[in-house]
Amino acid sequence: MFVGKKVAYFEVQIPAFGLSTYFMKSKPSSPSKSKRSLLEKRQSRSQSEAQPITLENNHVRLIFDQNGKLQSFLNKRINQEVQVSQEYLWYVPSTGDSTDGQSSGAYIFREAQSDPQTFPTPKLEYVYNLPGPLVQEVRTRVNSWIVQSIRIYSDSEWVEVESNVGPIDINDNQGKEVITRFSTNLATQQLFYTDSNGLEYLQRKRNYRPTWNLTVTQPIAGNYYPVNSFAFIKDQSTNLQFSVITDRSQGGSSINDGEIELMVNRRLLRDDGRGVGEALSETNDIRVKKILTFDQVSSSMSSVRGAQQRLNKPITLMFSSSASSASDWLNNFGTTFAPLNNDLPLNLEVLNAQVISSGTLLLRLHHLYAVGEDSSLSQPLTVDLHDVLPSLAFISITETSLSANQPLNQVQRLQWKTSASGFRNAKSPGMKNISKQQRVWQSPTSVTLNPMEIRTFIIKFQQNSLANKVTFN
Repeated sequence: MFVGKKVAYFEVQIPAFGLSTYFMKSKPSSPSKSKRSLLEKRQSRSQSEAQPITLENNHVRLIFDQNGKLQSFLNKRINQEVQVSQEYLWYVPSTGDSTDGQSSGAYIFREAQSDPQTFPTPKLEYVYNLPGPLVQEVRTRVNSWIVQSIRIYSDSEWVEVESNVGPIDINDNQGKEVITRFSTNLATQQLFYTDSNGLEYLQRKRNYRPTWNLTVTQPIAGNYYPVNSFAFIKDQSTNLQFSVITDRSQGGSSINDGEIELMVNRRLLRDDGRGVGEALSETNDIRVKKILTFDQVSSSMSSVRGAQQRLNKPITLMFSSSASSASDWLNNFGTTFAPLNNDLPLNLEVLNAQVISSGTLLLRLHHLYAVGEDSSLSQPLTVDLHDVLPSLAFISITETSLSANQPLNQVQRLQWKTSASGFRNAKSPGMKNISKQQRVWQSPTSVTLNPMEIRTFIIKFQQNSLANKVTFN
């Protein structure tokens, strides 16, 4: 992606829960020819500065200005376009003032001034937008320590944004809290939305708290919230939603209508006095990846949930440095593994499938969607455990507590005092049995999950069934 790095793109087919093997071999090439073709692409762009740059596939079209700055995002399926720009900025961290001596630091984000500082205009480094390839890309460089690529793939509605940020330059003796901001023309009425630990999402309103009257003293930090997995804004008048899915937990906000901003990297010169005992001086560069989606409100969450899974739970890569040739490997090892007979539902996530002892497996299932997120995918989900684990011959299935430390029918939860009259159930002082059903089955093996529900099972199986039924091709 960046200077000194090489990235190979190729399309793969991998069975669910399975694996596929691919062989790669380097091919000698002419460095001068490669450099010349890249230089020619850059020169052809500079010769026609007024002409925009376009990345386009069958699903989306992105338009950039001559410097590689994003300008618009068209969703072809709904024939709707949003005006969107992106920039990197940085806040001057507070070192304390006359009203409050609190500095910004490892535990505290506190800006010295509300308006962020700007970086120089990004420079276009690379464009690859020939029609038909697997990936198209626009790469820009903000400065010596911020470089970014925006990509689209041939059969995807998602837009991938990958950046390298850092080490942050502090040679000017100034700490910096670096953000990226996406600005759109959506009318968002002071509202934005952030996820709650990657599960449901919460509505946020700028300069507002639902349970008390807020006096705004920190207009930036006071409107920042955790973004563990995604944030989005929507325009109710046009039924359109713009979403940003992240690959890590970040702070985020919508300081102005139509905007989403995310904290990317921080490097400070003062300790915040909260226990670390030193300034937050991160000297590493970080590679951050985001996915952008733009769709109608009613169908946006299916894109968000899919992108969330792809970004936060990617395919596991395994490599071999064996000197064997591809033909030798094919003759001696299996190269594919496809354990499932049928596709699993799109709204089902297998959180865990782990053999915890001989003949015993822990299975944890999750319904990916919350109530009302999607007209079909938010409905209750019924799945047969034989479809999830077709290679096992079940002896018994016991549903347990979420942490699998006791059977569900034995779980008792505290029933909290909610009024001056005492506990609601006087016969059970502080405890409540949440299920009297003995959920150990010989048959059937069907399980129903309600929206956003997680259920955990301990499965006893015949110890020879796994060896007999799981085969490599």
